[in-house]
Amino acid sequence: MTGFALEERTVGQVLAHNAARFADKTMIESVTGDSLTYGALDALSNRLAHGIAAFGIGHAEQVLIMLPDVIDYIALWCGLAKRGAVEVPVNLAYRGNLLKRICNDSGARIIVVDRQYLDRLEAVADELEHLECCVVYSEGSDEQATPDLPSGLTARCSAAAYAELASEDAAPFVPAPAFHDLLAIMYTSGTTGASKGVMTTHAHAFCYADGSARRIFEAGPEDVFYTAGLPLFHVAGQLGIVYGSMIQGATVVLRQGYRNEYFWPDIAAHGCTSVGLLGAIANFLWQQPESPEDAETPLRKCGMFPLIPEHEAFAARFGVSIVTAYASTECPPPCINHFGAPFPSNQCIGPADDGFEVRIFDEHDIECPPGVMGEICVRPRNTWDIMLGYWNQPEATARAFRNLW
Repeated sequence: MTGFALEERTVGQVLAHNAARFADKTMIESVTGDSLTYGALDALSNRLAHGIAAFGIGHAEQVLIMLPDVIDYIALWCGLAKRGAVEVPVNLAYRGNLLKRICNDSGARIIVVDRQYLDRLEAVADELEHLECCVVYSEGSDEQATPDLPSGLTARCSAAAYAELASEDAAPFVPAPAFHDLLAIMYTSGTTGASKGVMTTHAHAFCYADGSARRIFEAGPEDVFYTAGLPLFHVAGQLGIVYGSMIQGATVVLRQGYRNEYFWPDIAAHGCTSVGLLGAIANFLWQQPESPEDAETPLRKCGMFPLIPEHEAFAARFGVSIVTAYASTECPPPCINHFGAPFPSNQCIGPADDGFEVRIFDEHDIECPPGVMGEICVRPRNTWDIMLGYWNQPEATARAFRNLW
């Protein structure tokens, strides 16, 4: 059981509940040494919620976020959620037309942006249709002086320091958003065409996060999750790891970017018990020279998405149990191959989970016979568990929701 009724499945209510339960426990810590307890994150995000509202950011208003993987990103995400604003995370690899498109398509007038990315906005400044204000962040800085913007941005945008977003008021923000309100517009990777903005409600985000932490990783308060460089702008990093850990009362260890040489020292130094690995990263680790100490680490649970061919040998070598699953930005994990279950092959993503119906259909939505390739089609058994639709794309939404699947 999740412990949260549908009406309680908002970021603010989840964090407040676990801040009362785990007040002095570390919720998030960086490998650089910074950290926030559940209680401190709850209080800071309340201050941000009040400050964000005072700054003029309205309920259901979109706000672009282009920040590195720092603890302040998590606090800002929670603050926006409590205010009822809509986060629009920006892939940190975006520049040029990709960056311009997400800025324009989102319709956001405000971006919270790290100083190191201002030159990318400057390069497309003349083509930005809605942007009015850049709130500039610099890691480790609490200065409140108005930052300077490059000349092209200055001509169209005002500037503010990130510190201006925080109020002194740490009381819960009211009115709080509801479970059916938008939490985020999360853009897909664009592998099958132009990237689409997935409209993610608080309830959808909860289902994705709970599906990752509880149903995939079988997590509890004793777990310490290592992000392994999985970025916070991505649904798996932000919701699957961070929010999932928050729901379960676990701790998250934050690392900016993946490097082989950091992985096992970070695991040891922070007592990490769980990690979610892209298949490529699992392969990087597998290719490293073997050591007699490979299995002598705190790591016990490893999500591998997708499985590498050597997954059984990987599990034996590193002393871990392996789980895999399938999910998308649009839909929480409908298929999970749980810990201890056999893997028919390294292409297996597991049977349908209890919360979803899953079928393999042909192009006419007729179920394919066994062994015939088709499209994975899903539908949830509970309301509000998947996306509302695609932002500004009603035709793509209609194609995605066809024949009640």
